Amino acid sequence: MIKLAGEHFMPLIESVYELADLTDANEIFLTSASLGVAVVTNFDFRTYSVAAGSVVAILRDAFGKLTLKT
Repeated sequence: MIKLAGEHFMPLIESVYELADLTDANEIFLTSASLGVAVVTNFDFRTYSVAAGSVVAILRDAFGKLTLKT
């Protein structure tokens, strides 16, 4: 994901985040080798969606294209 974010000119900061950081986020997603990009749709009574062109949508599509090549 770090490499894919860089290839799409998305700033990425690796850090430890607090709950307040997540509740203030516009998008939340999890990544893993087996799942790729998993969208978090609800967190702390807030609902998130995936819009076309969003960070989640771009990274999920890029990861899918990468894994289809192998």
